[in-house]
Amino acid sequence: MTRVVLLVALALSLAAPVRAQTAEDAGASAAERGRALYVRVGCYACHGYAGAGGLSGPRIAPDPLPAPIIIHYLRNPAGAMPAYPASVLEDAAVTDIRAYLATLPRPQPADAIPLLRE
Repeated sequence: MTRVVLLVALALSLAAPVRAQTAEDAGASAAERGRALYVRVGCYACHGYAGAGGLSGPRIAPDPLPAPIIIHYLRNPAGAMPAYPASVLEDAAVTDIRAYLATLPRPQPADAIPLLRE
């Protein structure tokens, strides 16, 4: 199932280049554009909507790596991560996604969740 999600996300992202800004989101902040891009490109499928990671992707928020490192990794990924060349996901779009990830709150510590306390 996870492999199917990855393939669908990759196919959707290859349909047209993803740009950081379109006419309809010109007034949006970088983080708002990044949130929309994160969903549109399919990052959530592996990394979760909160960037906390999942079965096939690591945690990437709330403290994302610097944009140049993310861009380099997206262009030259390892493991199951699909490649996102600049022709598919522009550098400015990646920077907006990073801005969104930086706005995500830290998860609660386990001892703050009543069901997880002994």
